Formats: sequence, C-alpha cells, structure tokens
Amino acid sequence: YLACSGCAHSTHSLRMLLGSKVKKSMKRKEKRKVAKGVLTAACAEDRFPSQLSISGEEGKRQYADFQEMISKGGSLTNLNMKPENRKDVSEVCAAIASDLGAEIVEKAATYKDRLGGFNWERWL
Repeated sequence: YLACSGCAHSTHSLRMLLGSKVKKSMKRKEKRKVAKGVLTAACAEDRFPSQLSISGEEGKRQYADFQEMISKGGSLTNLNMKPENRKDVSEVCAAIASDLGAEIVEKAATYKDRLGGFNWERWL
C-alpha cells in the first residue's frame, strides 16, 4: 500500500512536469527530447512535499503532505515524519523512470491531448 502511495506521488510529479513542458503543438521528435529530460527532473527530491509524512494503520499506510493533512483535518495516527520519506518516494519515482522510461517517453510523444490531463497512475 505504501509503495502504491509512493507511485501515486511519483506519477503526480510526472504529470505536472510533463503537462507544463510538453506542449500539444510540438512535433514528436521535440516531445521525445523534452520528455526524456522531464523523466529525470520529475524524480528530484525537491519535487515532493518538504514535509512528506507516512500515516495510517499498518497495512494501509500512505505518504501524504503533512501541511495538507493538517489543513484537511486528516488522521494523524501512526505519523512518521522522517526526512528520508522524500528520498524514498524519489527512489520509487526513479525506479519507475528506469523501468518504464522508454514507454513513458513514447506515450508522451504520441499522446494527442494535453499531457497534464493524462492519468499516468492508471496507465502504469
């Protein structure tokens, strides 16, 4: 469950960055070039919340932005605020980029609509 949450944060970062850098009007070759650069940048630790926490019951734990949790009034049970959380999610993102990078770049290059609207999490 925690790995799925890490994957969700990774795909969110990827979606936001691809959506802002790869434009519909670009040619495929240019889209591929930009998407390759985005893959590395999307996994940088600073792309994830500075106070990334782990919370929830055992077996249902997930990553969440601590500031969002506070503002939403979310559950603070079993809270883990280790600084390594950002690094861990970044490593999940890097694993996705390493294993599926070519497919992600190809999808970004051939997708006709706005990449910011594409559901990368479901696609993976």
